[in-house]
Amino acid sequence: MEEFFSLGPIQLPTKWIFIGLGFVAAYVAMKIRLKQSMLKEKLLIDSIFNVVLIGWIVWKLSYVLFHPVYAFTNPLGILYFNGGRKGLILALLVGCIYLYYQSIKHKLKLTVFIDLLFTGLLATSIIIYTYQDQLSFLYHAGQIGLAFFLLVALFKLVKPVGEWHRLSLLILIYSLGQFFLQYFSTSYDVLLSFTFGQVLFFVIIVLTLIFKTKGGETDR
Repeated sequence: MEEFFSLGPIQLPTKWIFIGLGFVAAYVAMKIRLKQSMLKEKLLIDSIFNVVLIGWIVWKLSYVLFHPVYAFTNPLGILYFNGGRKGLILALLVGCIYLYYQSIKHKLKLTVFIDLLFTGLLATSIIIYTYQDQLSFLYHAGQIGLAFFLLVALFKLVKPVGEWHRLSLLILIYSLGQFFLQYFSTSYDVLLSFTFGQVLFFVIIVLTLIFKTKGGETDR
């Protein structure tokens, strides 16, 4: 049962509050990450929040693409439903295209955007997973521990921002950790005996290894 936070006559889902605090944590972490660099802070942070917003919009509106009959017979359903796993994959693809376009447009390394997106993700995870939902305690504790460890390592080891050799290693550790943590989630199998999350992070591991062996050709 979803919990609510009451402030007078206003009631907000507790999870929304944690998500909002997570975005604040992501903003602060990225700002600190860019503090000692000569990079364009506002441009980069705006780009990261834009890609999250674009991804969310694509994920929500993909319901129309994958369920056109239901969407047009019940337009209000768009507010309550989304494109599911297919929509998430589409959102990730659109997000990648957007960041690649931004890297070309502003003549910045793509790895800089990946670095900041990863920083924001880790900071957000530490906050969001302190909220306990139907998933197991081990899953939440694992998410917080993994995110905290990698966030500290990111600030200590990856200098300058976007340095691919060490950044890719941390992304690999994160993806392997996520692959393992999925065993404590409530997701059901979608391919062989693996969950959707495990398949997704397996793809990320393969792509990261490919770019890593090529010496970081994600740099532009």
